[in-house]
Amino acid sequence: MPALVNSLNPVLEETLKSLGHFVYFPNPGNLGDELIAVATLQQFDKLGLSYEIYNEEKQYPEGITLVYGGGGGMIPDWGFLPTIEKAFMTPGLSRGIILPHSLRDCDSLLQQLDERFTIFCREQKSWEYCRSVNKKASIHLADDMGCLLNPNRVPSQKSLHAKLPMPGLFSWGLSLIFGNRRSKTRILHRYYRKTYRRLNRHASERVTLLPDGRKLGMMMRRDSEAVLGCLPPL
Repeated sequence: MPALVNSLNPVLEETLKSLGHFVYFPNPGNLGDELIAVATLQQFDKLGLSYEIYNEEKQYPEGITLVYGGGGGMIPDWGFLPTIEKAFMTPGLSRGIILPHSLRDCDSLLQQLDERFTIFCREQKSWEYCRSVNKKASIHLADDMGCLLNPNRVPSQKSLHAKLPMPGLFSWGLSLIFGNRRSKTRILHRYYRKTYRRLNRHASERVTLLPDGRKLGMMMRRDSEAVLGCLPPL
């Protein structure tokens, strides 16, 4: 099964290639955000980029570049705007990139983003909103990173458990004392495993067997961003 979009947006690709080493802050959230994070890391590695995963507890040196993951976190509904703002206001930040995102009602955050920032919006409405609020940052349209997910490069659950088994109580205790290894491979496998877990749970609840033997998954949002009146019955 191929990716939904054949290639990365050219402007976004050139922007990422120009960064040098950067810090990647994945947008936290639901199953969709995990799929976006997996697809994003696939693209980083495909392009041969140099990056590390953001750590809120780490004191970063002057001149870092921060790349914030795509998704829908930059709206007031989830209460995450203060955390994002804190990351963007890291002392000595030289450049900030927001991967394809939905943005709404976050004027206070947007107004603080100056010429160091490049914002990629994943739909026209967000692009228009950003341009109406911010006149300093570079603002572009680009497809959601999740559309670039390559299922053929996602390892099987069996291989994940073999390479990265769930930690036992002893291993968990050691990680608290000495800290976790935060290699790119380990981080990526963590996303795969979380995504598999959520997919399995949703699939068991939301997948219907069609008369011809195919399976249909109905995984509709039912939170504050759901489209009311368009939801199938539970």
